[in-house]
Amino acid sequence: MDFLECKVCHVPYDEEDHRPRHAPCGHEYCPACIKALIKDNIFECPKCRQKNKVDDAEDMPVNFGLIEVVRAFKTKSIPLAKETESRSSGATNEEVCNMHGKSISHWCLKCQLWLCHGCLEHHTSLLGCSTAVETKAIEGMKETNSKDTDVLLTIFEEDTKFVSSKIKELNDKRKEIADKRQELLERFEKYGEKVDMLTGVLEQGNLQKENVIEAKRDLNAADSRHTVTDRLKDLTQRKQMLRTWSVKNIGTALLDLLKNY
Repeated sequence: MDFLECKVCHVPYDEEDHRPRHAPCGHEYCPACIKALIKDNIFECPKCRQKNKVDDAEDMPVNFGLIEVVRAFKTKSIPLAKETESRSSGATNEEVCNMHGKSISHWCLKCQLWLCHGCLEHHTSLLGCSTAVETKAIEGMKETNSKDTDVLLTIFEEDTKFVSSKIKELNDKRKEIADKRQELLERFEKYGEKVDMLTGVLEQGNLQKENVIEAKRDLNAADSRHTVTDRLKDLTQRKQMLRTWSVKNIGTALLDLLKNY
């Protein structure tokens, strides 16, 4: 019988380290699995999902009634009844209990186990469980699982809508960033062109300046009236070219640059 083993690790209960512990919700688990399921002093039952404040597995009482059943099976070597799954998956009325050889007729609501009339009195007296006859049990299973499935599907739909909305939100952000990125790249390229243009203008200005300095040097070195006249004329022309460069190129370059601000 699967109620004689932990529903999490599926290791059979014993009378020592693997004794069944009774959770606040009414289900049993072994101490090791209970410890693993306690998170931040909260135990969430893996079967019914009920949450309770529990500091340690030792805080949960030992199910001595279930230990008595374990001891009885171990001492008398009683064969186990057929597992729940075979009955739940469409078993027929011809199925019989391996322990008593009688037809399976009841369902234990707590242990989730099919029982025969022979098991019934022994099972409920030791474990304090409640049972239902087969027809009502099957109807109850269908109704409960139908409701659980509908709730699960509703939650799933809500979750998928939430995820879809977040995907759209992130895609909108990505597009916004991509548009800004493209705009910044275009401005970066335009500024690069302006830098190249101003660099060229500056190089032309430096050349004009060197010409003026050279003409001034030549004028100072002149030693005759004719030479002084010629070099003064040359210096005057070069100075005018430098003035023209300053007014034309600097003014035009600054106006063109300010258009981008």
